[in-house]
Amino acid sequence: MRSLAIVGPGVLGLSLARHAAERGMTVRLVGRDRAHAENGLQKIVTSWKRRLNEGRLNLDAFRLLTTRLGTSDTPKEAIQDAFALVEALPEELQLKQTF
Repeated sequence: MRSLAIVGPGVLGLSLARHAAERGMTVRLVGRDRAHAENGLQKIVTSWKRRLNEGRLNLDAFRLLTTRLGTSDTPKEAIQDAFALVEALPEELQLKQTF
């Protein structure tokens, strides 16, 4: 299975992560810290739960999708098995230079 690392669990990063997981990729999110990344991951899971409750996603698919998401503490850790790294940080020069 292909793996994608995404740095920046904001709107863009989470949209990319959700889309990639729904297309069969394993995704690792990296945020300011693990809690930041976990919070982003929970937003994706919440959207899938909503679809599950609406009957637009079955339980087996929901369970499979949730196995495709994870977090990492650092970009270096996230890219170990990744075929690509996506930088989805806010357009702040200092933040990008730190990355």
